[in-house]
Amino acid sequence: MTEVDINVRIRKFLSSALRDIGAGNYDGAIEHLRAAEVLDPENPETLFNLGISYCRKEMFLEAIDLFSKVIALPRSSVDILTVLKLISYCLVRLESYEQALVHAGEGLSSCPTIPCSSTSPASRTKSWTGFPRRLRITGRYWR
Repeated sequence: MTEVDINVRIRKFLSSALRDIGAGNYDGAIEHLRAAEVLDPENPETLFNLGISYCRKEMFLEAIDLFSKVIALPRSSVDILTVLKLISYCLVRLESYEQALVHAGEGLSSCPTIPCSSTSPASRTKSWTGFPRRLRITGRYWR
């Protein structure tokens, strides 16, 4: 089978999986994504969406494992800051708050400031203090 054929098949599996995710059919999405993973076990889009599907099914350990694989890839089209945020979310849901802070801190250390809507040159950036709130991991899951 040629590489083009494999990529076409992966795209079809991903397309079906994304439709399933949109419809809330996470078991169907996992089935399609696992099939895509067999064809290319290092496809970041497949691993990321598989992690999302597991996260939606509250299978947080499996999701963390997949998100960690995305981070370990030498190249990825997936935003690593988003992946770290999702790992932190999973860890919070597992009540591993200290580990959640570590992963959130890893992401924030690579991006210490954020743009603000202010027009004042002195206040165009804002410190990431209070980052758990900014990552939306506050509320009933944050102690």
